[in-house]
Amino acid sequence: MFLQSIGLAVPARSFAQADVLQTLEKDPTFAGLTEKSRILLRKVLSGKNGIERRHLALDEVHEAFVFQPDAMMARFRRHAPELAGQAARQALTRARISPENIDALLVTTCTGYLCPGLSSYVAEILGLPASASLLDLVGQGCGAALPALDQAAALLDSGRARRILVACVEICSAASFLDDDPGVLISACLFGDGAAAALLGTAPPPPVHPSASPAPPAIPPRNTGSIFVSIIARVFCATFSPSRCPPSPPVMPGPFLTGPARPIAAGRTRFPAGSGTPAAGRCSAPSVGNSV
Repeated sequence: MFLQSIGLAVPARSFAQADVLQTLEKDPTFAGLTEKSRILLRKVLSGKNGIERRHLALDEVHEAFVFQPDAMMARFRRHAPELAGQAARQALTRARISPENIDALLVTTCTGYLCPGLSSYVAEILGLPASASLLDLVGQGCGAALPALDQAAALLDSGRARRILVACVEICSAASFLDDDPGVLISACLFGDGAAAALLGTAPPPPVHPSASPAPPAIPPRNTGSIFVSIIARVFCATFSPSRCPPSPPVMPGPFLTGPARPIAAGRTRFPAGSGTPAAGRCSAPSVGNSV
């Protein structure tokens, strides 16, 4: 399994932590918290923790404190497919691969639920062929990229696919709330919204011509975990503090580190595949974890 390209996407609007705190202090939710909780919120939102701004799928910052389920679900339904599609399209563009050449799409999230699955929405946005296998992994949390990569490796190794898109998208602003639990409060102060996608294949990426469009960031993977650790780190950087993001070096043809190009080492942990009502003309892929 080879990593051919990656793509990233965040909402257009970002909000300074100071503005979030100022708005929160005027919201009735803030007054309902204990004094200890209010001190913690002020400390995290005004502290020098490396997070200057956060990209959030909001029109105005006060919307972050509207915890009505219908409004939050609508936010996820609107922005999750859009951001996942943007990240996936960027990965395709960087690899110079058309959507018609994608054999499978795997999408992970833990901040919302759609039926039919989120993968069917993203597939429609990208214009994937009707023959493409679709799979949703929902509720796996921070480690969702690993079972997604494992399923991708199984599809590639079985010969059922030659190119696979894996997209991770989280709309944390559609799943946040405030109470007096310190972990809940800190999470609400740190997480933003965004997506990352990886294009995986059975062959290494082609050489990049010097005059071609910018290549994806070079990632030196030693195992499947390190790939998405690097990707997630870049998503957080772009979401929280874009001015501090390091420049992305171009991908060099051939090796990831040194020597000849080699495939990514994929684990064989078996995870159950998701299921759901398919969109018209599409269905979720069956579990492939036991085929390897």
